[in-house]
Amino acid sequence: MTMQLCDIHLIQANRSSGLSFPCRLIVKPRPNPIAVTWPKPLSGTLKLTIDGLSLGCLDHSAGGGILRDSVGNLVFAFSTYFGVATNMEVEATALLVGLQ
Repeated sequence: MTMQLCDIHLIQANRSSGLSFPCRLIVKPRPNPIAVTWPKPLSGTLKLTIDGLSLGCLDHSAGGGILRDSVGNLVFAFSTYFGVATNMEVEATALLVGLQ
């Protein structure tokens, strides 16, 4: 499985309201795209890939994850809003949700 990466920039459209939404998403292709691969887990095992993000140190946050088998087939995927949290709390919560 190979993808091309793009630089992603979020521009906050209305910061005066105290919320970081709505935002415009601008995708700019990299001058020299790089290949990204996903190493498959050992035969008969599963692999959980998670990620979480927070808009600030203690701000709106969300996370998600993908569980795949050793062939790369999707077993389970999730994404969810976690409320106000730190980056570390979001990463840990995304891992916990994925393991459940």
